[in-house]
Amino acid sequence: MTIWEVELFLYGMIKVKESMSLRQQKGREELNPFFSDIEIKNFNDGVVIKSTAYAPNRSLANSAALIFIGQMVDCLVVEINEPISISNDGRRYFSRNNNVKRYIELQEFISAFEEALFLNQHHPTFLKAYGWYRKGITSEDAFDSFLALWNSIEIVTSKYHPRTERTVNGSKSQIWESFKSVWGECQDWPLMINGNDQWIDQNYLVRNNIAHGLANVNVEEIDDVISRLVIIKMVSIMFLKVWKHKLV
Repeated sequence: MTIWEVELFLYGMIKVKESMSLRQQKGREELNPFFSDIEIKNFNDGVVIKSTAYAPNRSLANSAALIFIGQMVDCLVVEINEPISISNDGRRYFSRNNNVKRYIELQEFISAFEEALFLNQHHPTFLKAYGWYRKGITSEDAFDSFLALWNSIEIVTSKYHPRTERTVNGSKSQIWESFKSVWGECQDWPLMINGNDQWIDQNYLVRNNIAHGLANVNVEEIDDVISRLVIIKMVSIMFLKVWKHKLV
């Protein structure tokens, strides 16, 4: 099978201290070959990652690299909580929101690759939640961002929620019981939603209105959704990190 080198650009306020080279497993042992040689270096708007891919044609090589690197970036974003987007175009316009960049260490990349491999093999649903979180904090569309952040919570709770009489009622009850399983009763939930027994119901309604096209695209509706993003982002990242320790 042909070996290809795929170049991908990670846009974000990130950089590396020096160019890096590493070799990472990219699939199960029955997939042969299943390692990729990787090079990482800086460019103006983030870092460039070159990875080898074994594929019969250029298109499949690019798709395979996007999935492989994308899953690593999903894990990295959850760990460092910095927005990073991926493109195969190094000429894309990138809007900087500040002048401070976060250095990514070699071990952080290695850990992200290893976590992506583990989750892909053992907990693929949870890995998808990471992808929704990354989309949620990189999207510039408030509706898309809210929906993605909500999905990052809901996809976990729908798969892994505690089995109780209440959870048969559906998604809202599954989220409620999952929050209870990691944080206890509502009055013990994290500060931003502490004691707010309407938070799930209210945001579930917003989610439905967006997902089903019922939300009005006007200043008031957009402002309401924007006002919810800070808290749902905090809840999502805290929930994902706590739930991760229940799985590993």
